[in-house]
Amino acid sequence: MSPFLRESALFGSSTGLEQGSRLLSNLAVAGILGPSIWGAWYLLNLVLRYGSLVHLGVTNGMNRELPAALGRGSEREASHVQRASLGFVLAAFSIAAGVTLLGNTLLPQPFQLRHLAPTVLLLAFHQLHGFGITALRARTRFVTISRVQAVSAVLFPLLCVPGALLGGLTGFLLGQVATYLILIVVMGLANPDLFRPAFDWPASLGLIRIGFPIMMVGVTHTVFSTVDRWIVVAFLGDTALGYYSMAILALGTVQLVPRVFAQQVYPRMAFDWAKHRDPKQLFQHGRKQARFAFIAAAAIAAPTALLAPWAIRTFLPAYTPGTGALLVSLAIPAVTVIGQGFGNILNIINRQGLYLVVIVVGTVVNGGVSLLLVEPLGLLGVALGTLAGYLAIGVGLVLLGPPALRRVAATAPDTSATNGVPSAGSTRGPGDKTTAL
Repeated sequence: MSPFLRESALFGSSTGLEQGSRLLSNLAVAGILGPSIWGAWYLLNLVLRYGSLVHLGVTNGMNRELPAALGRGSEREASHVQRASLGFVLAAFSIAAGVTLLGNTLLPQPFQLRHLAPTVLLLAFHQLHGFGITALRARTRFVTISRVQAVSAVLFPLLCVPGALLGGLTGFLLGQVATYLILIVVMGLANPDLFRPAFDWPASLGLIRIGFPIMMVGVTHTVFSTVDRWIVVAFLGDTALGYYSMAILALGTVQLVPRVFAQQVYPRMAFDWAKHRDPKQLFQHGRKQARFAFIAAAAIAAPTALLAPWAIRTFLPAYTPGTGALLVSLAIPAVTVIGQGFGNILNIINRQGLYLVVIVVGTVVNGGVSLLLVEPLGLLGVALGTLAGYLAIGVGLVLLGPPALRRVAATAPDTSATNGVPSAGSTRGPGDKTTAL
């Protein structure tokens, strides 16, 4: 077995263990809270999804520039990228937390403080945990990440399910806060230099210049992936969102292993691109990611489609109205693999604008089809709209990704056509910049 596959097996199994633990815990909490309150959690969860914007792309810049610095052979630069990123994240989230809590009082119908305060605290620890995982991933320390994920698999049910039993939604939120706090401590003890900030604003601004376009791709994808929730709430209500959460959980499950491969491949892409500037090598990374993602998605989706309806009827009968949407969502990974790899490639070669266009088109398709079908088909129609949106993104990446990579290759002095993508020497592609830190 190759080192990559051994790493994939360890990282994939720990990711599966962690996500399986979270899935079962979430299902247990869904049963405890009921569809209405569980739907309210999915609205609060949007705070976590959109709250990551406050770092302005610094973490995204680190995710690309840290392995690129290592590819150039500069550990000192890589370390400073990491520390400057953390310094800005801490400052940004401290300001954002205060503004959010104060701004809540100005809303016509403010969130209850007993729910909003732990949600803001959860956002802070969630993002700090995300920073640590991103830094470790950028250094390809997947063995360390695997251990952290194994600890997470134990902590989440141990703290969050009893929290929901004892304190309802507030207890569930505080259980997650405690989980992320312990995981941050575990990462810090295993890697003493991981959480050492440096408040270097010029360096942080350099990372923002690189990471903000990448972040905007992520923001647009967040909008894309949450359109269905807004439509469900607007047309069908909070309780229906609780039913629909079964489809959201199912989609997260089948996308799990493909996401593992994407996370493994991305820092290797950035490292090799900084070191060799070879589009052929970049294309091969993307093709490997697509191949593994397709196999993994098929292997997970088929048994899930067979077992999930029975499991819901047996253990969560109150959520049975969401079964049809769940089955449709299981087909989504089969269409996303069409463009797998090219999203990473467009980020690496600084063609985020193309990626952004593709996601915007996918969002329009998602929202348009969902709005057309929500009245006649309900939750099933919204799920079909989401499937159509993912298909549009996959097709768009296939149509725009390879030509963009070939144009970058054409700027290099030495090219040769192989596998449909010319290889190139060490010349940087147009618009590709790094920040000296």
